[in-house]
Amino acid sequence: MNHAKTAAILLVIILVPLIGLVVAYSYYARLGGAFGNVGSCYNVTVIIEYGKDYGHGANQTFAGLNFPGGATVLDALLNVTTVEYQYSGSLVLVTAINGIHNNASANLFWQYYVNGVFAQVASNIYHLGNNSVVEWRYQTSQF
Repeated sequence: MNHAKTAAILLVIILVPLIGLVVAYSYYARLGGAFGNVGSCYNVTVIIEYGKDYGHGANQTFAGLNFPGGATVLDALLNVTTVEYQYSGSLVLVTAINGIHNNASANLFWQYYVNGVFAQVASNIYHLGNNSVVEWRYQTSQF
């Protein structure tokens, strides 16, 4: 094998994983960091909104919760209430909160917002920041 071909193969073996790491880091950094700010403690509020039009009772608010850096939206929800969920690959879909299940025929699903912004990633990969307000809403699908 000639030197140019060997150099090209080594370059690919080194660059492909390096580029993959950079892309993965960039993706997780946009979500609040893959591991959060390890060693720190974040104040979080979780609100569960049952949807007044669906007759499921009063909303619940859990304020002043403390979580370590790296905690996810799912971690916070599991800490305050009864949750049913299923995996789709490595991602979690919340299927019920406090016994109230998603209802596909009525187009009602549990969806969450962080600081008032609809989140479009699975709750097990969205990492919380300090003073995050997470709202779980039982509502018509936003997708």
